[in-house]
Amino acid sequence: MIPSEDKIRVKIDSKYIYIKKSIFVDLFERSSFIHYYKDYERAKQSGEIKFSKLVELSRKGHIPYALFFAPEKLVSSNIKRDEDIIYSGIDRGGMYMAGRGNVDIKDIKLIVKDIRKRQMIMNKYHKNVPINAIININTSGGIEEVANRIVEALHINMEEVRAKADKTKAYECLVNQIEAANILVSKKQNGAMPQRVDSEVRFSGIALKDKHFPSIFLYSKDEDAVSDPVGRRIFTLILLLSCMAYKKYMPVSYDTDLRDIIESKEYIVAEEILVPRRCVEGISVRSIDDINNLAKDFKVTPSMMLMRLKRLGIIDKKDADAYFEELHEDRRLALASNKKIPYKIKDTTKFINYNGKKFTNDIFSFIENGTMSFNEARTILVSNRKTKDFLIDMKEAL
Repeated sequence: MIPSEDKIRVKIDSKYIYIKKSIFVDLFERSSFIHYYKDYERAKQSGEIKFSKLVELSRKGHIPYALFFAPEKLVSSNIKRDEDIIYSGIDRGGMYMAGRGNVDIKDIKLIVKDIRKRQMIMNKYHKNVPINAIININTSGGIEEVANRIVEALHINMEEVRAKADKTKAYECLVNQIEAANILVSKKQNGAMPQRVDSEVRFSGIALKDKHFPSIFLYSKDEDAVSDPVGRRIFTLILLLSCMAYKKYMPVSYDTDLRDIIESKEYIVAEEILVPRRCVEGISVRSIDDINNLAKDFKVTPSMMLMRLKRLGIIDKKDADAYFEELHEDRRLALASNKKIPYKIKDTTKFINYNGKKFTNDIFSFIENGTMSFNEARTILVSNRKTKDFLIDMKEAL
């Protein structure tokens, strides 16, 4: 008999059955993001839930609903097995620079599992792949030395990136270069992800370890707003590469909309890669327009450029504070206008963005060389949610 204080009453038609509250809480709180849902919180507080609602929440969290009626030992072993898969690619905890962050791995569990599956698939179908160059980078020595080692090891051509006409083209160029080094890059894309990420969850991106195919996932809840330009995405990408070099695989958060310089070595190395000291030493900054123009030239956000120039002593604290106020006001006006990107992203592009361009391309290569069936590819890329014709459209969109 389950004690009354440790049970949830499940209503099936006009009858009731009971499950252990500890199992109910563990499955929804330890192993899924469902703890954000009001229906879950209501059931937890009241001690009662309809069976149909239990099944609905279970399916959203990718939890077999039969587990709620299973012995506690079996439930615990299932949760542990799930955590072992996820945490084999991530260090526990997170790196929060300047306070911009609030994420637990369970909040993005299904996304992380998807990325881990991609890594396993790439390792299965690609034989004799060497250890990834990012794994063995020597991070001793000065900031400039480490930055140069990362760029050289991955064969990143920052001059080519900076030469692009705009930040969007620069971002695409950078992703292509990074993926050519067998580092998989994907990003948040509503409509393609297997789960909803709660609005309270805040982080910039996450790095996942793998000897051959380490991975980067870029996230921003305001991706469509002008307050989150592609320049910030570019910086997040380089910051996560820096974290990988320092062997830190975890969610990363930062806020460039701050007056104070961020002192993390991973952050400073990312700055050096994007805006090398040698390229800006001796320049003169007389107005906010100079900062905006430099940001365009180096394909970074104006706030990141301001922080970099302040760190290098090119702008003193008094001027930096004044420029910060101007940038802050520009950002406030942009948010108030609530401008959005004026085009709608196609569904095919959404799934390519979420899976990553290299991974998607390789899946189609596996189909062509006969090592993977079309149905397998459909399961991997779109979780059987789309038709065969949709996959053909995806291939044409690459």
